[in-house]
Amino acid sequence: VFDTRFAEHGPALEPAATRIFFVAGACGIDPSAVAVAVNLTVTQTEATGELRAFPGNQAVPIASSLSFRAGATRANNGIFLLSTDGAGTIAIHNASAGTVHVILDVNGFFR
Repeated sequence: VFDTRFAEHGPALEPAATRIFFVAGACGIDPSAVAVAVNLTVTQTEATGELRAFPGNQAVPIASSLSFRAGATRANNGIFLLSTDGAGTIAIHNASAGTVHVILDVNGFFR
C-alpha cells in the first residue's frame, strides 16, 4: 500500500513524527474497509526505537506495533483499525531519535 523509500509516499519518516496514509480504496482494498491485516516493515533505521500504527484520526497510542534497533530491517504482522471517520486512513508514528523508512503490505481487509 505504501513504501516511503519511493517519492509517492516518501520521504523517510522523521524522528518523533507521525504521518497519515490513505489505505481504504488503495491497491484493491474496499473503500468501506474498517480494518486491515498487514505486514509492517521498517528499514534504513538510524536509531533504536519503535513504530506505532493506529487509526488515522486517533491519538498516538503507548503500545508499540514494531520495535527495531539502529541499522536493522524488521517486520511484524498485525490487524490494524482504520480511521473511524470513514476516511480509511492509518497513522504511523516513529518513536525513535532517527529517520526510518516504512513499508505497509496489506494481506486482507475487514468491512
